[in-house]
Amino acid sequence: MSPQFSEQGADLPGSDLTIISSDDIHFKVHKMNLACASTVFGDMFEVGSSGKGSGSEVTLVEPAVVLARVLPFAYPILVPDLGVATEQDASIATSILKYQLIRGIEAVSHSLW
Repeated sequence: MSPQFSEQGADLPGSDLTIISSDDIHFKVHKMNLACASTVFGDMFEVGSSGKGSGSEVTLVEPAVVLARVLPFAYPILVPDLGVATEQDASIATSILKYQLIRGIEAVSHSLW
């Protein structure tokens, strides 16, 4: 079964990390997926946490609407195409670049061409 992400969060089976959005929505995800997909997340887990939170919870500055589109790039699933036409699309692309999600960077690059 594919992981499901929405603006209401995510509760993935076997999750070991809760990412909390700026609007207090919880995404229960897997550290290993994030660490493998992103050197930023990998370093964050190795050193501690970025921003508020520690251990099994991390609070990020992005709202749930952005995280719901960004976090799937850490999983081996089909992810909807990215647009770059709206302000929300730009926020998604910025977050993908910020967290260095390789699959997301490829998607952003393709959407620009």
